[in-house]
Amino acid sequence: MKKWEPYLDGGTGSSSLTWQGMLGVAYSYKWGGVTLAYRHLYYDQKGDKLIQDMRFSGPALGVTFRL
Repeated sequence: MKKWEPYLDGGTGSSSLTWQGMLGVAYSYKWGGVTLAYRHLYYDQKGDKLIQDMRFSGPALGVTFRL
């Protein structure tokens, strides 16, 4: 079985704004599953931090095993 897995979240705390989004496809097998996705993560720090904002993007591969 294959399915699309969109995901988005956001938040705040010690940063001004943090959010991430991920879009991928997953395949399910009898033994488990495989997920291939692309993820983007963004941090917007407050003005008094050494690094003001950071962005991380790239592919992600996940494998799940069922017992």
